Amino acid sequence: MQNVTAALARRSPLLLVALVGCHHATRATTPAPTACPDGMVLIAAGGFEVGDDPQSSFDPVPRRWQRVERAFCVERTEVSVALFRRCVEAGACTAPRAFVNATGNSDRLCNWDRPDAERHPVNCVTPAQARAYCAWSAHPGGPRRLPRETEWELAARGRSGRLYAWGDDASAPRRANLCGAECEAFAHSIDMPAVTAFPEWEDPFPVTAPVDAFSEGASPEGALNLTGNVSEWVDEPFEGQQTLTTVLTPSEPGGVAIARGASFFTRNPRRARAMSREREVPTANAPWIGLRCARDAG
Repeated sequence: MQNVTAALARRSPLLLVALVGCHHATRATTPAPTACPDGMVLIAAGGFEVGDDPQSSFDPVPRRWQRVERAFCVERTEVSVALFRRCVEAGACTAPRAFVNATGNSDRLCNWDRPDAERHPVNCVTPAQARAYCAWSAHPGGPRRLPRETEWELAARGRSGRLYAWGDDASAPRRANLCGAECEAFAHSIDMPAVTAFPEWEDPFPVTAPVDAFSEGASPEGALNLTGNVSEWVDEPFEGQQTLTTVLTPSEPGGVAIARGASFFTRNPRRARAMSREREVPTANAPWIGLRCARDAG
């Protein structure tokens, strides 16, 4: 090959330049591989400080430096009722706890079969139901999984360690769906008088919002509602241990499930931070918990 190139150079230097230029142009127009399927955003690998002080956030993991070794993809939005319904209709998922139009009943806050809630996040799901949905093979790009707890925190906080998905400023109510004055008024109207509003907060949604709402609160990578709307189940809890003894520790084997992120029902500023966690029994199916899936990048 070197002899051929040399011969071309002696006979026609211009021809050789043209051939080399054509080769480089072909390489420059080759599209880069897509790292994540449609509807997912890429979270780069790297180290960051996880956790917080218990006085600042609710039941955080111990503060320390942690590294996520591999880039991963996370869904841009929480899983909607409409998407979860497709899994149920395919026989790969079981239906979650359903909406009941009754006052004083927490099922009133469930979105399954609730009128006009198809674009809202599915909630009232157990961790097992969440895992079944993520493992469902009909996703673009194939089956997924629940994010690991450190992955979820990296997606929500970034390597800079921001307090909320969008940054450190909590003074802009339009960025998240928390339990503001609108939530308190709705709760009282359905005979839940113990609910009080997040201090100085108000947003347009008394319960959940559509999964594509609150674009102003997106993470830098474009994930929506990592802060607010519904908390989200994660897999592989950090160290499998907890940090506060004042919260119930279930006694059954594998007896803890972790949800991350604030929700429409969050009324305490400490719970709104991205470092906060919710500990639940493995069979929990609370109205303020939903899911989004993840997968390895590539």
